[in-house]
Amino acid sequence: MVQEQSLEIKQGETWTRIIQVVDALGDAVDLTGYTPRAQMRKEYRSAAYNDMHPALSPTPTDGLITLSLSDVETSSLKRGRWVYDIEGVSTDGNVLHIVEGLVHVIEEVTR
Repeated sequence: MVQEQSLEIKQGETWTRIIQVVDALGDAVDLTGYTPRAQMRKEYRSAAYNDMHPALSPTPTDGLITLSLSDVETSSLKRGRWVYDIEGVSTDGNVLHIVEGLVHVIEEVTR
């Protein structure tokens, strides 16, 4: 089962979020052997995307994935609704769909 989670990003901020991947019982999913990848797009079918620079925690058994964007990257995002997902790719090429959801980008006032 894919975990759903909404995110919020303010334009111009240095943005970081830690997401814990859990199973149906609420236990951390062991991500050992997986390399995470995460993208956000303005629309599902958009060719252009922003890489969310996913990284596993030093202990992959805790199911933690950190996403991050620099202030320069968030400044270039158009305000409004975006979509994103996180996948894990195993060493043998299997893809695990982990998390998906909406991203709300809030317009920056102070520049």
